[in-house]
Amino acid sequence: MELIRSDTRYERAFDRTEVLLALGCGWRMNEPSERPWFPVGCFVYRNKTFQATVREIEESLKKEGEDSPYVRFNFVGRGSKDGLECLKLFCDFVGHVRNELHIWIR
Repeated sequence: MELIRSDTRYERAFDRTEVLLALGCGWRMNEPSERPWFPVGCFVYRNKTFQATVREIEESLKKEGEDSPYVRFNFVGRGSKDGLECLKLFCDFVGHVRNELHIWIR
């Protein structure tokens, strides 16, 4: 029995899970005065799924605010404002990692 019927759908689900785990871990670990750190995953070099996931989270935070599942399940902070800030820090962090690893995304 196949749970996910295509490689593309599997990759999307895998990257989405890694992004959510990285966000959840990162917002709990980072202090406001420190340079942010997040766990790194395959999303660093698979930009298409990374951007789709970030866009989905951002839209949810903006539209649903405190009712966003990303806030309710503590993936991005205690509120939508915290979540948007966490998401920005995360995207900046991923950009720095890509630069350090010489991963050039087109």
